[in-house]
This record gives sequence, C-alpha cells and structure tokens, in this order.
Amino acid sequence: MNWNDYFLWAALILFIELFFHFLRQRTLWDKNSKVFIIIVVLGILHCLLGIALTRLQMFQLEKNNQIILVLAALIYLINITLPFELLRFTLTMCHDYERQEKQITLAGFAAWVFGAILVIADTQTTIISFADQGLLRAGTFFEIYSVSLMIYFILNFCFALKCWKRIGKEETKALLEANAIAVLGLFVQQFLHIQLFLGFAMAIASLVLYILLKNPYAYIDEETNVFNANYFRVWMRDRENHWKGSLLVVDFHNLEYAGYIYIGQTEKKLIVEIAEQLNKLGGHLPMFYVSSNRFVYCSQDSSELTELTKKITYWLKQGVFIDNKNLKCRALLTEVDLEHTKNIKELKAYTDFLIRRALMRKDVTVMNDSFELKKRFDYELEVEHFLYTAIKKDLFQVWYQPVYSATHKRYVSLEALSRLKHPVLGWISPELFIQIAVENGWATTITQLQLTKICRFIKENEKSLENIRNIKINLSPCELLEPGYCEKLLSIIRAYSIPFSKIQFEITETTATEYTQETFQFIRQLQKEGMKICLDDFGSGYANLNTVLSLPYSTVKMDRSLLRGICESAKKADFYRDLCKGIKKQGFLIVAEGVETEQEARLLSEWSIDFFQGYYFSKPLSDQEIIQLLEA
Repeated sequence: MNWNDYFLWAALILFIELFFHFLRQRTLWDKNSKVFIIIVVLGILHCLLGIALTRLQMFQLEKNNQIILVLAALIYLINITLPFELLRFTLTMCHDYERQEKQITLAGFAAWVFGAILVIADTQTTIISFADQGLLRAGTFFEIYSVSLMIYFILNFCFALKCWKRIGKEETKALLEANAIAVLGLFVQQFLHIQLFLGFAMAIASLVLYILLKNPYAYIDEETNVFNANYFRVWMRDRENHWKGSLLVVDFHNLEYAGYIYIGQTEKKLIVEIAEQLNKLGGHLPMFYVSSNRFVYCSQDSSELTELTKKITYWLKQGVFIDNKNLKCRALLTEVDLEHTKNIKELKAYTDFLIRRALMRKDVTVMNDSFELKKRFDYELEVEHFLYTAIKKDLFQVWYQPVYSATHKRYVSLEALSRLKHPVLGWISPELFIQIAVENGWATTITQLQLTKICRFIKENEKSLENIRNIKINLSPCELLEPGYCEKLLSIIRAYSIPFSKIQFEITETTATEYTQETFQFIRQLQKEGMKICLDDFGSGYANLNTVLSLPYSTVKMDRSLLRGICESAKKADFYRDLCKGIKKQGFLIVAEGVETEQEARLLSEWSIDFFQGYYFSKPLSDQEIIQLLEA
C-alpha cells in the first residue's frame, strides 16, 4: 500500500463518522448546518477519489491514462471548493450575513473559478503528468494553484477575524483554528511532498468545527430535550430578510408558584412534563424552549398553529398531572405573524409586549395577533427610541401635584411627577415610559435627572415653598438594589445645600412586598440624613400591615382604588375607615390619594385622615403653575 493511503483512510473514517453523527442528531437544517454537511460530503469524496487514485498509480498504468487524469482533476476541483464552502460557513455564522451574502459569495466564487481554470488548463498542459513509474508529479501551473489555494484559506482566516464581533469570540476562535489547520495541511502537502494531505487536514478542521460549533448538545436543552434558545436565534436568523409564516408562543405564568406550593422537585418535573406533552401535541412542527417558562412553535401554515392552539388549550384546562397532583397552569397562547416584525430583536420585543398585556389574566388565555396590537406595539417602540434620546438630552419635565392638610387647611407637600412630550406623539403616559425605563435599566438615570431639577426648583423658589414640608419622589424597586445609588442621590441634594428633610422618597407597596436587606439598608441610610420615607400605593396589591411595619416608614399613602365607591357603599366606606384607623394606631400619617369629589373629601375629614391628594384639590401642574397656586 502507498503510504499516503494511511492519511486518506484515516480522513475517510473521520469524515464518515462526522457525517453519521451529524445526520443522527436533531437539527432543523439551518443554512450553517447545510454548508457544514456539504464540507463533510466533499471531504468524503476527496478521500474516496484519492484512495482510488493511489490504487491506480500502484498498477503503473501508461502515461497520461485518462482515468487517472479525470480522478486527479476532480480532486483538485474539490480542493478549491473546500475553502469556498468554508467561507460560506463563516458567512452564515454572522448575525447579519444576509446583508453581505451576495457580494462575499460572488468574490469567493470568482476565486473558485480562477482555481478551476488552472486545473482545467493544466490538464491540457501537464499540471497532472506522470513520471516514468506512472506516479503523479507537479505540472506547469501547480505552484500557482497551491499558492492561490493557500491564499484562499488565509483570506478566510482574515474574514473570520474581521467579523469576530458579529460571530462571537469563541466561535471565531474555532473558525480561525479550522482555517489554520487547512493552511498547515497545504504546507505539508506542498513542501514535504505528502500527496493529498489536504484531505486529512480538512478532516481534522471539520472535527474542530463539529466539536466547537456543531456539537449535537449545543442546541438541545438538557433538561427538556427540545431545541433551545440558541438554536431558535439561529433558526430565525436564517429567515430575517424573508419572514414568512407564524409563531405560536406558549408562555406559563406560575411555574415558580407551582414549585413553591409543592415541595421536592415538582417545578423541575413540571417543566419536563410540559415540554414532553407540548412536543407530542406539536407533532412535526419545530418547537423551541426559549426561556424558563416559554415555548415557541414555528410553521409556514398559520392554520396548523390555530389547530394546535385548540389542542394545547384543551390539554391545559384539564390540568397537568405530576406526582399524583393535578396542577393548573396559567398560560398565554398567542400567534404572531412574522410579517409584523423585521428581525429577531423586534420579534422578541413584540412577543414580550403581547405577554405583558395578558399577565394579569387567570387560567389559560388565547390572544390573537391583530393590526391594533401591532399599532400599539409600534407606538411603544417609538416611545422607547425617543426615551433613549430624552435621557441623553434631558428632555423630561417635572410637574407637581399638591398634598392638602386637613388640619392646617392648606397645601403642605408636593408630589413630583415625571412628564415627557414627544414632538409628534405628544404627551406620553408616565406609566408607559417609566415601565420602559425600568425594563431597560434607565430608571436610575431618570430619577437623578429629575432630582437635580427638583433641587434646583427648591433653591430658586425658597420663599414660595417655605410652607411646603417636603417634595415626594417615587423610587422604583430596581433603584433600591443598585450599589452606591443612595449616595448618588444624597450627593445631588448636598450639591444644592438643601435640607434633607425637604425631600421625601416614596417606595411602592410592591417594593415593600419584595422586602430585602438591601431595601432596609437603603432606607436606613436615608433616615440617618433626616429623611422620612412614604409607603406609596398601599392597598393596590397584596401587602398587609405586617409589610408596612417591616420597614421604617413615616407616612402611608392609600391607593386611589380603595377610595372608589366609598360614598355609594357603606361596606367600602367602613373598610376604608377601619383600615386607616388601624394604620394610624401604629403611628403612621396617612395620605388619601385620588380624592376627586367634595363628598369624598368631607367623609375623609370626618375620619380624621391627615392629608388629601387628588383632582378635587388640584391636578398636576408645571413648576410655574404650582408656584402661582401656592402664592395665591
């Protein structure tokens, strides 16, 4: 046996193993996977042709035997195809490869054509010729061919290096390693005169790509054994510029709650059971487990997803049986038309938007995608883009709503409220832009901008505000958890030489419910500086008196929802009065928020409520308007 056969046989076995294992693993055949299998198939053909060629050489056939010429020409054509496919493999790893696919593919194809011309030309001018023993030897253009092939791999190397930010650091390392192995194989073949060694080098390079980039476990979730979020991104990325079909998103709201109620491994078993059942119900449709509580189906036919929605809804309403328990899972099922979004990022944002609109609903909810929902989403997306600009340019305004004292018969406090006006959309709902700010991590920056304006307002209007005890500012839960944030707020107040007692931070009931040591330390630090804390929106959720007592508040602001109907319903009036009485006994001051009528104000006065806030006394006003009101 020709000793070159050892390399070819080893490479052939390796390529066949890769081919077998890759086909056996679960895959949805994205573009990158298709290119990888082409590389493996070309490698198998290269090895088979090489083995056949060396076998024929051993028989010392007559010079210029046509069979050997054809085999050799095919091998060299495969050789120049391999770097072209490796380039395509790298290109499909880029997150926005569709933008450059045509240009780069044409450039790579031009290099392939150049190599093919060399092979065909030298077939006629002895690039493939024979020594006296009938063995192959280099011909006229062989050196040019080898060098151009090496340059091709080096350019692939440079392209992967250039695109590392779009590909990913670890992925780029794997691509660089594969191209480096190919260049080394060419070097050994050319200068150490080991015939057809490139085939063995490409087998090693393909193994590197398989282990590091096409690992069968890279795109399968270990827990549920279904496709994971990484593969969903790859799958959708291939379809970004030609969105077609629909998605069915199944989002579960209370899996953590189910695990909390039932001890042991119930929550983990529950998600595995859910994944198994959803996979069965989906049949041939690809399904992805994209987060801790969300599954996604993909289909070109929306009618398939509509039918699947009915099946899943029926199954969930029957309950999920696990550990002899029948668990009722709250879930949202929503179909999303891919034409409503432009890319993966917008698709995720739109899906989150739909789910947020259904989170408060109970049981199993089916939400249908619609033009009105998409219009609302586009509005919120525009607000998010504008919010980023507003933060950079500080376009926010601070308005103030006064708090009335029943005892002193005048305004004694102000609540600062953020306002934002879009040049086209007009005034934006504070609830909306604050929610978006919290989701994007911008809340702390906005509060610092607003606190600066408030301190400046106090400093410039000291005389008009002399009877105003404090100005209240809302803090979101995320602000209490940011290390060093409390000191940032205090430093802003110090910069304006304002007494700390002039500022009172309001913390919502939700924050109190999610009590943490960080929250406690934050409040203690404020209290050391003489600042008092107000519990906001009490009664809007699930807090109780024990929650109120767990943190050192001085004031409790009753949520406006508790006030509704107290003039029409004796039960509601008694409940509100008794609740306030219990809080006052604990030593807290009370602010009744949402007072809109004279009758409500009179009832609250009879119950000895300390402070009133609402449209009956004043709506929120700009800084100039509030000064005019106070001076009047």
